[in-house]
Amino acid sequence: GTDASSPARRRIMGSPESVPSGDPTTLARAEQRARQHRQAGQWHEAERAYRAVLQIKPDHVPVLGSLGDMLKDLARHEEACHLYQRLLQLRPDCAEAYSNLGVGQKNLGRYEAAEASYRRALQIKPALAE
Repeated sequence: GTDASSPARRRIMGSPESVPSGDPTTLARAEQRARQHRQAGQWHEAERAYRAVLQIKPDHVPVLGSLGDMLKDLARHEEACHLYQRLLQLRPDCAEAYSNLGVGQKNLGRYEAAEASYRRALQIKPALAE
């Protein structure tokens, strides 16, 4: 089945207690746990907690951005770019996501795409140039 106790779900998500339910309070706690793991440098645990939230709510914009930022910091640029692109599908006016996407694209050697992302970020929020 798809419940939290299924073997397939445990393999994907880790222990059953790491799988949040869909209610906002539980999702907020899972997001907070992910941030705490990230701040403690516990990258694997943070990633698992962020992805657990996204399993329940794939359009959770703050978690898409936070996980993207963490993966960018870990030089996992392809994965980070994918998350920023998902975020931008939901929030096409997010200048920071375009800027971060540009960083990832630049680090992957996709210079024209990076330039386009940076330009779009500056169109939305000129103050980013400062």
